[in-house]
Amino acid sequence: MQHKGTVQLETERLILRQFQFEDAETMFQNCWSNRDVWKWTSYEEMSIVDDLITKNGLFTDWWLDLYEHPNRYNWAITLKSTDEPIGRVFVIQINEESAEAEITYEIGEKWWNQGLMTETLKEVSRFLFDDVHVKRLIAYHAKENPSSGKVMTHIGMTLFKIVPNGYTCNAGTFDSHYYEIFNK
Repeated sequence: MQHKGTVQLETERLILRQFQFEDAETMFQNCWSNRDVWKWTSYEEMSIVDDLITKNGLFTDWWLDLYEHPNRYNWAITLKSTDEPIGRVFVIQINEESAEAEITYEIGEKWWNQGLMTETLKEVSRFLFDDVHVKRLIAYHAKENPSSGKVMTHIGMTLFKIVPNGYTCNAGTFDSHYYEIFNK
């Protein structure tokens, strides 16, 4: 693989870029303060913006300094019209030997069912396949969160395994549905 780091990417409606400290308040308001978004993550509950930092270690100097690593992929999903972060896509695991990457993502409820996450993941997968030379991209979701799986199928991912009780998040423990797509 040829790591490039979290470079800025652009789609028709979005700019995918590195987070900045100044994004904390907006990201909290637009995404992570909503229980319907938060429940599918493993973050500690966030009731005030300071919880991003104190409970979850987000938006700290350490967290932002991770962008210096070329194998760090953590994009703020921002609207071109406002430059406000509304979500995130993050490569949570990289297997150098097999050239595989596992991604996770979340977007604020106000932006659900508008094709924005599909648009995001199409561009991120294009970048990871074409520029980084990932061979296989993996993602998974809780069976009880089928909307996340729909996004995966919209970018061409296919279900390859189900792990009973394999997904633990703030909403509980559920069967995890794993999807994959290969570089063509």
